[in-house]
Amino acid sequence: MSPMLLTKNYRDVADFLLTRLVKNGVLTERQEEGADLTINLIDVVGDFQALDMLTMDMWGGHLKFVLDDTEPKSEEEWQVRGEIAMHTPQLAALCTSRAHMTVYLQKGEEWEEVTEDFHRIISQGKLFLPMQK
Repeated sequence: MSPMLLTKNYRDVADFLLTRLVKNGVLTERQEEGADLTINLIDVVGDFQALDMLTMDMWGGHLKFVLDDTEPKSEEEWQVRGEIAMHTPQLAALCTSRAHMTVYLQKGEEWEEVTEDFHRIISQGKLFLPMQK
């Protein structure tokens, strides 16, 4: 599953999750080292429940939201992404997103990715999240 592509800064999304969406939320900041770059991440772990209009059951549980900071860091990076988006329109949302979010549901000791389910649930309720289409 692909991550959700967001239009807001990853810190702003984390604040939104903690203040408006997740109960008993805990925020952890971390970094992952790549070959020649460092990726800033925020994990928000907490409880979320919502009505699934498709099944008319409650959906949710103990979730982990992993937010990747994908915002360009320089004018040059903005320009390169703009060029890619202009010449390859199917990559436009990916190139212009400021953060990516992947959602996991805790099942025992394991975390199962549920990004698609979470996206479907919040779309049904017209819950505002700063997403790109």
